[in-house]
Amino acid sequence: MNPVFLRWVTSGVRFTAIYPYEDVLRSLIFQFKGCGDVELAPVFLAYPLTLLRLRYRRYVVVPAPSHEEDDCVRGFNHVQEMFASLGLPIVKAIRKTGKRKQSDCSAEERTHIGNFLAFDSQADLKGKNVLFVDDVYTTGSTARACIALLRKAGVKKVEGLVIARTPKKEK
Repeated sequence: MNPVFLRWVTSGVRFTAIYPYEDVLRSLIFQFKGCGDVELAPVFLAYPLTLLRLRYRRYVVVPAPSHEEDDCVRGFNHVQEMFASLGLPIVKAIRKTGKRKQSDCSAEERTHIGNFLAFDSQADLKGKNVLFVDDVYTTGSTARACIALLRKAGVKKVEGLVIARTPKKEK
């Protein structure tokens, strides 16, 4: 599994996906996230780790939120575990306020994810460089909602890094 580094801009933020979301990666993420195989966590960043550590050395990592109940059932926060090997400070600044699984929602329903997210007032990110991270970028709804919350909190700069991006649908 060699990295491809797909790049694009969402809401004025530069995003990078390490891999395309294809069968092998889909299976790995399911085994990791769906089956609770936490030992797989370092696999996702293993190859590009040194490059990523250099690129984002002055950033604070903010993971996309998952519902606390899901984390308890799984035994870990999957996004946090995937990016822990970067060795950067991780701040869980955004939380889900309602139990809503994105993968169960239509593209239209996903646009309302911002109604289920909140910024943790205890998180002090004002003036900091933030690396927003997530496992899979599909429609960008979660990313856009989280970016809006981070900007409102006064961050200096935001960039996005995801493990994988789903293929764009042709219109």
